[in-house]
Amino acid sequence: MYAAPCEAMTISLAIVKQKYSAFGGAEKVISAAVEAFEKSEDVHVSILARSWSDGTLAAFPRCQVVRCNPPYFGRAWRERSFVWSVSRYLKHYDLVQAHESLPGAHIYRAGSGLHQQWLKQMTRGLPKKQCERVFSEKKNRLTIQLERSMFEHSALRAVIANSPMVVGDIAEIYPDFDQSRVHLIWNGVNHAKFSPELRLSRRVANRQALQLGANDRVLLLLGSGWQRKGVETALRAVAQLPSNVCLLVAGKESRPGRYQQLAHELGIDDGRLRWIGPTSDPLNLYAAADVFLLPSLYDQMPNASLEAMACGLPLVVSSTSGTRDLINDGEEGFVRDWWQPDAWVDPILACLDSPESMGMRAHQAVLPLSFERMIREWRHLYGTLLEP
Repeated sequence: MYAAPCEAMTISLAIVKQKYSAFGGAEKVISAAVEAFEKSEDVHVSILARSWSDGTLAAFPRCQVVRCNPPYFGRAWRERSFVWSVSRYLKHYDLVQAHESLPGAHIYRAGSGLHQQWLKQMTRGLPKKQCERVFSEKKNRLTIQLERSMFEHSALRAVIANSPMVVGDIAEIYPDFDQSRVHLIWNGVNHAKFSPELRLSRRVANRQALQLGANDRVLLLLGSGWQRKGVETALRAVAQLPSNVCLLVAGKESRPGRYQQLAHELGIDDGRLRWIGPTSDPLNLYAAADVFLLPSLYDQMPNASLEAMACGLPLVVSSTSGTRDLINDGEEGFVRDWWQPDAWVDPILACLDSPESMGMRAHQAVLPLSFERMIREWRHLYGTLLEP
């Protein structure tokens, strides 16, 4: 079931992620790690999860999946029951790297940021009593308690933050945590798959497939969970743009109807929108687009923004997105407050005026960020944690 005790010079590593999503950024990162460690053979990986797609690991026979799927009553207790189940296995590994809150983990990769920061943005503008009700909801209260327990647990020896924004969030929310244990390790991007050359090679075919005209200027918003990704802000901004500016909205969303209704109320459901849904090949969408748009309420380091930059697209992103730390205003794109849709109009138009030059600067900005570099830095961190 679980990994055997590690051999000399080999690290037994447990990566904890509750559930696999075919469209999740964390899953891309974990898959890249499994592939790299499978080749190097000095790290033996097990994945501890409620459920995981076996097909994603078929090429990696050394990687084991330990299923921890206890029953739970109500969504609020789902994380607690998973933690209880996973905790039984932790002693069998040299290192446990959690990708969600897990008291007892040695390493926490803060790929989802901090729950309190998300709630602050999600309740922004609401009356004080309504904000207090949201924070006191059972699910949110338990999530915050679990996260706090992890940061206070003696086993936690390192935190991986994937953007300077998250480093700052940790210092703000957990000032008593030893900040020297917080390590900035950027996400990687697959430059062999996402590049300006590949994007341009698919451009004509994919614009035709989406029935886009030669004069259409195309914005792309790609991400699952449209409230968090700021789709409402994007729609309100598009409503103020020229009629030849189209928006592609892609990603998984459980309640798309509310956004389609808003588009109707704003008068932009007349061919200026394409509702794409989940996609298995985002390069086709990057190819059709001129500008990448991501007005996220809170987004630690969205992989889609890195892929878009690698493809040579300029960006307009929110100031509560980790991507902000890669963008200089007017160079690779622009950074704006998601709360102010009106402030997005001029930056979008500026990107549409200079998509090639700004896009190439965006491409250059992410060239140093590769999965190979990310894994090297993870591996170095493991070594320092295991030193006598």
